[in-house]
Amino acid sequence: WPASVDTVIVADPVLGCLASPSDNLEIVAGGINAKVYAWRIDGTMLWASPARGPGRIETSPALANIDRDDYLEIIVSGRRYTNETPPFPPMFHWVGALGAIENTGKTVAGWPNGTGWWASDVGAAPSSIIIGSHHEAIAGSPSHFLYSFNNTGDPVYGFPVGLGADVLGSAARWAA
Repeated sequence: WPASVDTVIVADPVLGCLASPSDNLEIVAGGINAKVYAWRIDGTMLWASPARGPGRIETSPALANIDRDDYLEIIVSGRRYTNETPPFPPMFHWVGALGAIENTGKTVAGWPNGTGWWASDVGAAPSSIIIGSHHEAIAGSPSHFLYSFNNTGDPVYGFPVGLGADVLGSAARWAA
């Protein structure tokens, strides 16, 4: 340490065992360039993901074994500025999304997954939620919705949930 990257990192990094379940801790952070970075505890770069994340990563990642392969995946929330045509007149706006990155830095199949047109962004850090024996990613948005996706990136039944107000913090973390 110190270690440098080619972007700005604005959120706290997280610690977890990415290389193997019983290995040393690695440090993971996301950048505003849509890349996820992983370092060994001694500060050497483990990998930097391709810039195919969900967009600008401005919140801390969450770590979870969403595909039950004994390795942790990295769940990140991000936003991108776009003028893609939704059902009403096109204009530039922020679109939020959640992304999942494997412990090797590759994007998990089925991810990233958008939170819908005209969402302000995914403003809250994602949380890993265990429901029964399944891991799910959950995050709130300033567009007044709570989103949840399963391990394949598909929306969880019953989501998004309208909350009637902005979600500006992380969802609760709990285990069943």
